[in-house]
Amino acid sequence: MEQAVSLLARTLQRHTLVTDEGRAVVDVVERYTRTWRLLLEYDERRLPGKPAHPRKPDRVLDLNGARTAIRDLRRALPAGWSEAGLFGHERGDQLGAILGNLSSPRVRPGRRT
Repeated sequence: MEQAVSLLARTLQRHTLVTDEGRAVVDVVERYTRTWRLLLEYDERRLPGKPAHPRKPDRVLDLNGARTAIRDLRRALPAGWSEAGLFGHERGDQLGAILGNLSSPRVRPGRRT
């Protein structure tokens, strides 16, 4: 699936008939495809122990930064998407909890902290 989407993206990007909006949609589909593959590999316990190309984070995402990014993304969505009320609404303190889990040190099985 990832190869098919990549081929489609390369083909569409070469044609001048594709609008900027069309290119953006293809980009979202490409990213979704990679994310879907990673989630599938995670579910099937097939992720490698270490990333092939590790990168150091260039910044830390805190709760206020995450809220700002979500708000900006919601504003950038095409008309009708954000008005549906389905995107970017917090439920309790779940966003803060997720960010806290991402930033806390990992505890490895068999080791004491």
